[in-house]
Amino acid sequence: MFSFLNRKQPDIPGILSFQCTGKEKRNALLIYIPWALRAWKQNAYKEEDFNGHSMHWESIEMVKILNANNYNVDVADCTAPTPVIEWGKYSLILDERNSIYNSPRINGQQKIHYATGCQWLTHNLGELQRIQSFRDRYGIAMPCIRQVAPFLAEATADIVTYFGGNFQRNSFTRPEKTFRLFQTTTCNPVVKEKNMEASRNNFLWLGSNGFILKGLDVVLEAFKKQPALSLFIATNLESEPEFFEWYMGNFGSCENIQYCGWMNVQETTFQQVADNCIGTINCSVTEGGAGATVQAMKFGCIPIVNDVVDDATFLKGDKTGFKIEGRTAPELIASLDVFLNEFKDISMVELQERSLRSRQYANIYHSRENYTKTFRELLDKVHAQN
Repeated sequence: MFSFLNRKQPDIPGILSFQCTGKEKRNALLIYIPWALRAWKQNAYKEEDFNGHSMHWESIEMVKILNANNYNVDVADCTAPTPVIEWGKYSLILDERNSIYNSPRINGQQKIHYATGCQWLTHNLGELQRIQSFRDRYGIAMPCIRQVAPFLAEATADIVTYFGGNFQRNSFTRPEKTFRLFQTTTCNPVVKEKNMEASRNNFLWLGSNGFILKGLDVVLEAFKKQPALSLFIATNLESEPEFFEWYMGNFGSCENIQYCGWMNVQETTFQQVADNCIGTINCSVTEGGAGATVQAMKFGCIPIVNDVVDDATFLKGDKTGFKIEGRTAPELIASLDVFLNEFKDISMVELQERSLRSRQYANIYHSRENYTKTFRELLDKVHAQN
């Protein structure tokens, strides 16, 4: 039991404090999403309330590991104005946004930019290029849903973390400063043998908003030409009214494209859809850990992805999925069209092997145990640099 449950000192305004029990105490500051941590501190944490994103469990695990390494941990909300911080108090700071960019330089203090996506320029330009390509093809200027403010913390960080592969790593200004963590998933389903005959012509698109950034338009255009293959869309299209109107006008009557709406990956309804799909498709223009793709892989869905995603979903030396060539939306549409036309020639034996490898890869590399292992290794690197 951590001592913060019986802590006598009140929190600093805007900061949650988690005290360690060790004798040789140090102080760490985590600037991140504190919502699950707040509930955990109040002894009211219920995992089912926070299974919409892996960051919630990961934030708690970070504090646990830091406490176990004799760090008292203060947590500030990265989505709120940064509170007054006594910077000199901390020997270690982890920041997801920009607070450390203008923080003072303090001898012996280690700073980590806890990056969960690509470098901000790569991210923003990628979405803008896809929005422009969409306008060129359809004459509609869609809103930019996923633009982010400039994250400048990498400039002053000693280490930059990342969840994805080489595309994400190389997006940063100094890739040699990066350290890879392995993102977890929110659902680890009971292994169920996939009915290959029933599922071999069914594919899943799973993701959150920013549909053009994530390439849903690319996937839809390719499947409209493939009436013998079915696409199941698990997301809330209504969250982007302009995109939803375009979807309904162009694909609403396509019998092979089924809109499932938003689905909780923990629930039976989603698991039935995922179990009935042979592959999951992701043609995003910018990606961190490709969490939705990895989640689908845990249901035995084979990843069918572009080079932005493939590092996070391919086991080195033993490929689990298929790579779609191309960088621009038209190139990806053409490549995906070729792949889907040739898909019928892939043997059932090969599909079964790839499905099994996909599940094994996701379970091994994107497990909570592996996140814990890699975060501990990150701390070892921090301590070695001091």
